[in-house]
Amino acid sequence: MRTMIRPALAAAALTLAGAVPGTPLGPLVGAPAPGAAQAQQSQLAQAKAQGQVGEKPDGLVGAVSSNPSPAIQRLVDTINQQRLAEYRRIAADTNTPLSAVQARAGRQLIASLPKGQYFQDAAGRWRKK
Repeated sequence: MRTMIRPALAAAALTLAGAVPGTPLGPLVGAPAPGAAQAQQSQLAQAKAQGQVGEKPDGLVGAVSSNPSPAIQRLVDTINQQRLAEYRRIAADTNTPLSAVQARAGRQLIASLPKGQYFQDAAGRWRKK
């Protein structure tokens, strides 16, 4: 079963992480128009580079600060909605539990982070890579 989800999940994780520039997020329900998706990915990349947002082990993003600005919170919420939709699609397509898809994406996204960006460890602490 692991080999079945690997290609689809790797592509989704890299796309969602913004690691493949210019690659659309995929056919997400309620997904923004391509220009809006690119703008969101640009905002996410900037927020991650500034240390405002980090990757979590469940494949979602989180605000590093305990009191994020409304704009950062909206960005986190929007990105997480899109990621969850994609993870649900992958889980359904591969007959894999959603939690397994999210955990694998989380590992891949954290591993692909550049040095200096934040990730959340298993204990819930934010750490700089």
